[in-house]
Parts: sequence; structure tokens; C-alpha cells
Amino acid sequence: MTRLEALLVVAVIVAGIGGFAAGYLLHPATTNLTRAAQTVTLSGYNFSCGPSPQQPYLQGVLQFNLTSTYGMGAIVSVAYTGSWTGDTNQVVNPNSTKHVTITWGPGMMQNILVTQCPSVGVVIWLVQLMPCPNPPCDWGPTPPPTGKPTVSLTLSNKLTNGADINVAGIAPTAAPSNFKVNLENVSSTTFGTAVAAPTSTSTPVTVTIGSQTFYITWQNPGGSGSVSPEDHYVVTSSSIKLGSGVTYSFLLIWSDGSTLASLQWQA
Repeated sequence: MTRLEALLVVAVIVAGIGGFAAGYLLHPATTNLTRAAQTVTLSGYNFSCGPSPQQPYLQGVLQFNLTSTYGMGAIVSVAYTGSWTGDTNQVVNPNSTKHVTITWGPGMMQNILVTQCPSVGVVIWLVQLMPCPNPPCDWGPTPPPTGKPTVSLTLSNKLTNGADINVAGIAPTAAPSNFKVNLENVSSTTFGTAVAAPTSTSTPVTVTIGSQTFYITWQNPGGSGSVSPEDHYVVTSSSIKLGSGVTYSFLLIWSDGSTLASLQWQA
């Protein structure tokens, strides 16, 4: 290699190193990105226990909230601990909180016959994500529709001529026109004929069992116009006599004819 060629090689190397150094010193500053953790958390646990209409057994309500920070729907498996075994699978919509209500006792969601209050806890043991079926999905501020609701009923109060039935839980809420109602005289195993549920709080509907007429009134204390938690269905009839020992059942039915929930009480 001649002296001139050697000088050219050295010049190229020096220029390359200088360019690299200048690029390194002048490159745009990097930004550290922090990704928020996505989780499902359980809160608002409450467990009630008290007398049921079917003595000597007890009844109550298990309630809790599930809050998801995921950007897609999640199936959350919540295990029972303590006196109960098994679990409940709950669908939680993206970036939302779901209130879960599970009734227990004779004829309830958890059909448990006990004479002493159980000790029950809950813990999340599995979260399964539900990917968007047709991406991209923008759920927006309103959760996606989930079909017919899950409903739980409890007996709010026995009346001298009927019963006050509480909608302890319903998810999602729905317009009253989606429901039907019916009654059964459990003691005689006689059903009435299902009719459209009341859509106005001022106008009851009637259900007939044989020659007996029963009136069902809807109460919507929150004024939402939808069947919502803490609504009431009040059943009255001159045929119901408190202390008669006759057992009745109220049935809340979806528009497709399937029974969403039922509640028995003894007059």
C-alpha cells in the first residue's frame, strides 16, 4: 500500500468515527414509557343472613364488585371460601365495574338449606380475556350488550294480602316491556297464565289462578324507567290470607319465555 492510499484509509476511518459520534450526541432524547398495569379487583364484599319464609331455614345475599381496567371484556372466576365450595363466573365489560349479587337460601340462586349462618368469603382465582371478535373494537362509554339479564329476587315483606318482592340484583338493567310475570299456587301446584309485566308504576297487571285474581304492581323508586336493583314487585289479592300457610311463587320471565328468577313465600 502506498503512503497516499494509507492516508486515505485513515481519513475514511476517522470520518466514520466522527459521524457516529456526532449522530450519538445529536440523536433525539429517549422517553421512558410506563404501561399501566391491567387488573381485575374485587371490592365491596357484603354477606347477609336472616330468616327465610321457609322456616327454620335461613336466607341471605352475597354481594361484591368486580372492577376491570382491561381494554377488552373479561371472564372473571370468583371462588367461594369458607362454608361454600365452587365458584361463579362473571363477565365484566372493558374498563368498568360490575356489581354482583348472589342470593342464597331455599329456592334461591344458591339453593342452600341451613339453620345456622354460614361463613363465606370470595377470592378471584382466574381471569380470561375476551378478544374483540371483529377488531378493531371501540367499546365507547357504553358497555356492549350482554343479552338477557341475570336477576335475583328476595322477599322484602309479607303483606296481610300478599307480598312485597325486591329485585335484589339485575344485570344488565332492561326496559319493563321485556318482561312477563306469573304466579304459582305451590300448595296446589297450580300456575296462572303469564302476562306482560307492568310497564307503569301506576297501573298493575292481573294474573288469574283458577277463579282467583292477583294484582302485580311494579315500583321503580329510582325513577330510571328500567327494571333495576332495588325495584319491587308487589303482589296482592283478596285470596291471599296471612297465616293461611298457603305457599305462592312469583315468577319473573324474559320475553323469550325463559324464567329469569322466582321467589316463594308462605302466607
